[in-house]
Amino acid sequence: MMALWYIFKPSGMAIKNSVVYFDISPLFLIGFSVAGFLLSSLFSSLLARRHKTAEECFVTLTFCGKEADFSAVIDTGNSLSEPFGGGAVIVADSKKCRLVFGDLTPEAYPEKYRAIPCGTVLGTSVLNGFRCDKGRIITKNKTVNLKSPVLALAASPLCDCEAIVNPADID
Repeated sequence: MMALWYIFKPSGMAIKNSVVYFDISPLFLIGFSVAGFLLSSLFSSLLARRHKTAEECFVTLTFCGKEADFSAVIDTGNSLSEPFGGGAVIVADSKKCRLVFGDLTPEAYPEKYRAIPCGTVLGTSVLNGFRCDKGRIITKNKTVNLKSPVLALAASPLCDCEAIVNPADID
């Protein structure tokens, strides 16, 4: 902004104590704010129609010889990956996981336990994760076999699904 001010000396622009001021009428400011809001709303609604954010799929995980099937959603909200290996992390409903796999605690499976750092709009936390023997994601178009995926136990119940899959794990 300093370079712009020194080179072009635009009218209606002033710099005082390293602060840039613009001489804009309130009506002009309100008009362009409303126009910007309307344009951004239009573009986001157009993009939302073209890109389906959550596609349904099925996930099968094998953990210590036991197998479980989950109805899942492929969602950009899950961008988790295993911190050291970068492998797939599938966030699943902890109640269903405990019903199928039994006592899922770090003490019960210390060699399979993984702490998965997780950030949400509510803050950051750590999810309890467990390295599975194998996994499979089945979508409408393809089946992806996962080698040693991590099953992360959701901190709260999931809505409308039993698991959430990272879209990067499908590609």
